[in-house]
Amino acid sequence: MKEGKTYREICHIAHVSPGYIKPLAREYERKTRLETKKEEKDNQSTQIKKTSLRNQFFKLYLQGNKIFDMAVELDISAPKVEKLYFQVLKLNRMDECYEFYEEHSYDIPTLLTMDHFMKHNNISSGPDIANVLRKANSVITLDQTIYLNRTYLFSGI
Repeated sequence: MKEGKTYREICHIAHVSPGYIKPLAREYERKTRLETKKEEKDNQSTQIKKTSLRNQFFKLYLQGNKIFDMAVELDISAPKVEKLYFQVLKLNRMDECYEFYEEHSYDIPTLLTMDHFMKHNNISSGPDIANVLRKANSVITLDQTIYLNRTYLFSGI
């Protein structure tokens, strides 16, 4: 059977009747099919080892994919994407930045305005920044506050 011979050829070689060979050949074919299926299943399980959702997400992130595209490709919900993204940030030691963003996301335009103002007016030391912020009632009055402080400093009053 392994050599591909027919029942008749096997009967002729073994000097037995077809009635004797057929049940043996069927049993042999059945066992061969089961072994083949088992080998295929084992090969598939080792070859197609399912990668976890987290690892798939990390791989896509490392490939430069956008968060939205990764969510669509992996078919995952927004809360799950947020959780996975936070894990990426934590691994990159950027989790504190993310937490800051979560807490102050509505204040970012104001913070950027203040940062621009500080850079534009060469205010870089901690005490100077603290003084300007104490005296300014709002971001809008920052310009007026710095102007008054500079006038005060340069007038020698």
